[in-house]
Amino acid sequence: MPQCQRSPNNTILPQGTFAIALGVVSCPGAPYSPGCPGRELYIRVLDGPLADYLQGSIASCARRFETYSDTRPVELWLGEGPLTVFGHDDRWTIYLARDSDRLQFRRQIAHEAFHRVCSPGGRGHWVHEMLAEVFAMYRLHESGDVAYATHQEVAARDAAKTMPFAELHAWTGGEPTRLYQKALAVGQHLVDCCGWEPVTQLAGFFDHQWRPDPTRWLGSLPSDLRDVAACVLGL
Repeated sequence: MPQCQRSPNNTILPQGTFAIALGVVSCPGAPYSPGCPGRELYIRVLDGPLADYLQGSIASCARRFETYSDTRPVELWLGEGPLTVFGHDDRWTIYLARDSDRLQFRRQIAHEAFHRVCSPGGRGHWVHEMLAEVFAMYRLHESGDVAYATHQEVAARDAAKTMPFAELHAWTGGEPTRLYQKALAVGQHLVDCCGWEPVTQLAGFFDHQWRPDPTRWLGSLPSDLRDVAACVLGL
């Protein structure tokens, strides 16, 4: 079952009630889905290239970050925008933006696959948004989409030059695009300075509320990397 992405409480939309075709669900809007104007469609992706790319991205992320990925089921839907949710029926739901092209879909899938594997409480925190963007580029290179990934990386570095760290540190995910670009540029700079192994370990540092904890991660680094990494992250 999809959830309304426009409703503040992400209203569940039972397929048996709101399906208008096989695997297509239409949100009726308010009052059933408070705060939503209605009429948006959610389209289930059961198989094919997007589903295959998702499974490949989940497996790649688990290898790259050496993180156990649980076996609870994951549903893939085309909706209003990219999002990863763990919720009802003990399953994961990943949404992609319906109006995307092939390469945009792939970038979104890889980003959301990172959250599926590594973010039990980290989605919506700038550290895991940064790591998700870095993994998305890694996955695009891995799957042969090098020209597209390189273009995205160059654009991110250009956009990040004039953006203060304070904006990144206050970010909780979602728009605007420039913050994804800042996150990507900072994350790739971190990999360049520290190497992949220490950066992948950052994904596993959380505080007692399951929020990513970059300060604890910095404390785990050798002294020669600690100051460099802190500077790169603006901490």
